This record gives sequence, structure tokens and C-alpha cells, in this order.
Amino acid sequence: MMSIGTLLAYSLVAACVLILRYRPDSSVLESGRTNEVGESELTESESHLNHLKDGEMSLHSLLNPSLQPTTSSSTAVNVAVGVIGFLIYFGYGIWHSSEHKRQRRCTENLAEKQQMFVKDGAVDKHIHSEKTNKDELFVPSTVHFEIVYLRPDKPATVPCRVSAPKTTVSLHREMPPEEIQNDGKLISYNPTKGFILQNPGPELMGAFYCRATSTTKTTPQVSTKYQLLYLEVPSGPPYATIQASSNKVSGGDIFNVTCTALGVPDLDVKFSWSFPGEDQRPVIITDTHRLISRGVGQIIRTSQSVLTVDDVETIDFGDYICTARNSHGETSVVTQVNLSD
Repeated sequence: MMSIGTLLAYSLVAACVLILRYRPDSSVLESGRTNEVGESELTESESHLNHLKDGEMSLHSLLNPSLQPTTSSSTAVNVAVGVIGFLIYFGYGIWHSSEHKRQRRCTENLAEKQQMFVKDGAVDKHIHSEKTNKDELFVPSTVHFEIVYLRPDKPATVPCRVSAPKTTVSLHREMPPEEIQNDGKLISYNPTKGFILQNPGPELMGAFYCRATSTTKTTPQVSTKYQLLYLEVPSGPPYATIQASSNKVSGGDIFNVTCTALGVPDLDVKFSWSFPGEDQRPVIITDTHRLISRGVGQIIRTSQSVLTVDDVETIDFGDYICTARNSHGETSVVTQVNLSD
């Protein structure tokens, strides 16, 4: 569509051509010269003289008196200005109409991203805020391999979500190759969450992936891979222990106190310390975390916090208290460091 700037340029060119092509009527000029030759010459001479005095007369005007402004030429200029104003108004109307349509299309596209799914009498609002490719059936994931922890005391979710409602999704094990049956009870699928596993057991450990098919796509698509790990460790506050490298120290010695916490792999553990002289001297505290496998279903998270005291002084003797906490609670343990005999 022609832009308003281009339309304005064409309008100005057309107006200039109209003005330059205008010529006074020859019959009127001839009649004027015949009847009032003397008077006209005198008037024109006086007019030229006045223009020269005012500095408004050019050589081109003296040689071509017929090009000087007349009532007819003024009318033509007014018409041209009116045409330009109409074209600008018309062009602005076209631009405003197209801008309104564009905004309305953006609003309609936003509304199409919010779809409602009704199941078992409950309304589930299916909103995907991620930028999805229209050719992809699965919602894109930021990782290519994801770990899912299975616990006997809570449901687990394999998060292979889809970006289109009319998509059939199945869960598959890599080795041995098999499809996991979706019975709608122990294993069910929710397009906004993924496969929900109720009361999962160790038989579901292994590598899995989701497979999606759609009536609008001829080729099935495969999701990110998921590693399912079974945990027999129940969810709860971390189990903590504390031990000092030596409970009897002397002035100038170096010792450390180690606090160890055991918990589930997917819950972070944070430590805090309370010890003698904590407001009077600096200490070194180092935190580490790692996963430990103790056989089938025995995967735990081990977290440690080590407090080191250098150049022991009298203010360093007393109780060292470590508190380990996660989202389920906290556990505090204490040990004592005294002056050696």
C-alpha cells in the first residue's frame, strides 16, 4: 500500500504542474490591449516602477508580464491547495484504518493462545507463554536430558507438554523398548503438565521419552529424554551429624568442624552456624553437595559444611552449633571444643 509520504509527494508534484501549465486567456488579453492601450501601458509602467522600488520585480517578470499573478491564477492556486489537503486527509484515513486492523489482529492472536480445556467438569486454562514453533508439537525444553525423581509417598510428573490440544501423546521406555500403558488412574496425561504417575515404584526406573502424533502432522515427534530415578528416602527435614577434627585444642592450633546432612536429591540443603567468638573473629566456611547411590532405589544427596578455625584463641572454646534446613524443615546438631589439658 502507498505510504502517506509518497502520496504527499505525488500531490505536490501535481499541484506544481497545474500552476506552471496555467496561462491567461488570450482573447481577454487581446481585448484589453485594444481598448485601453495607453492607459494600460501607463499603469503597467507605474506598477513596474513601484515593484522595482520595493525590490519585488525580477527580470523574468518584466520580460513576461503575462506570468504575473492574476485573479484566475490565484483561483488555480486555491484549487490546488484544496486538492492537496483532500489527498492528505484521504491518505491519513487509509493509514489509520490499516493500523487499526493490525492492532486488532494482534489482539486476536493473543486471545487464540489462551485455550480452555474442560475435563471431568473442571476447567483447565491452557496457556503457553513460551515462544513455540508452529511445527513443533511439544513445548520446547531448555535441556536435552532431564531427571525425574520417583517417590513412593507422592506423585511424579514426566513434563512432556504439548503446544496443541488435538495431540495424542504416549510414554515409551528406551530399554527394553516398550510403551507404558496409560490407564487414566495410576498413569494419566495432562497436556499442560505431562504424564502424572501415581504411587510410582522402582519398576519405572530408566530412560523414557514421549511420542506425539497429530491429525495435522504426518510424522510423529519425540520429546526430550527423561531419566526416572526411584527414591526410597522419604521427604522430610535433612538428617544431620556434626564432628570436630579435635575436641581438645591448644592456643595457636588449627581445627575444623564438619556438619553433614543427608536428604533427597532434588531438595537443596542450606547451613547456618553458631559458634564462640563469631562476632569477634573471621572463620572459613566451605559448603559442598553430591549425589550418592547406595544400590537400587538408594540415591541420596549428601551435603557438607566445613568450618575452619585458624590460630586458636581463648574466645574459640565452647559449643559449635550447625543447622541444616530444606523446604521440609531443619535439623540442628552441636559439638564442643575445649582447651586441651
